[in-house]
Amino acid sequence: MTTLTLTRRTVRNGGIGLAVGLVVGVVPILGLFAPLLAGSVAGYLERAGARAGAIAGAVAGVLLAVVGSVLGVAILLANGTLPGELPPGPGLGLPIGGLAIAAALWLVGATGGTIVAALGGAFGGVLEADVRARSVRVGDAAGGEPGERSRTRTILVAVGSLLVGGVTFVVVALGVTAALDPYVWPSALLGLPAGAIGGVGVAVLAFHLLTRRTARGRSDGVQPQ
Repeated sequence: MTTLTLTRRTVRNGGIGLAVGLVVGVVPILGLFAPLLAGSVAGYLERAGARAGAIAGAVAGVLLAVVGSVLGVAILLANGTLPGELPPGPGLGLPIGGLAIAAALWLVGATGGTIVAALGGAFGGVLEADVRARSVRVGDAAGGEPGERSRTRTILVAVGSLLVGGVTFVVVALGVTAALDPYVWPSALLGLPAGAIGGVGVAVLAFHLLTRRTARGRSDGVQPQ
């Protein structure tokens, strides 16, 4: 049984994912996908498969939640306000109930962001493993196909996977948003991340399956010398 440990490399990749998440987080709409993108980058850079990628993604998610919260509180303090404060002031007199609610909301948000980032890390790990395995197969094939043809096929597979993932994103995002609209406002805050997770997952799975299928087709068509 393989034991997964938190190494310096994993923390470093999580830090790179954090940087990506902070940059994406300031972009309108895209900021909703910051944990997913941060985890995906960390998982891809981990270069050790889905499970190790999920750990790197979770590290990125935790770092993003902590650093994002610190920056958010710093901005609120700089403006002289805090959530739930009565009356607005320099942060003194914050009701215990408001503080507890804010802490609970932060915990829920941080946990959800970490889970999303871990999923992104697993997706990134799968994608990196497929790309690496494809490169090895092409390099080791005796009398393998020309490099230009291989690159063209890779691009076509990637584009097809992205299209499938994009359609999935639209369907899931609209479906979740419509289903939650009577209960949550704005429901798109949940629909868009759900669509992103579904879209990325389907895109990576499609890339994985198409890559294996094309590789199997090439191996079946190779004639012994």
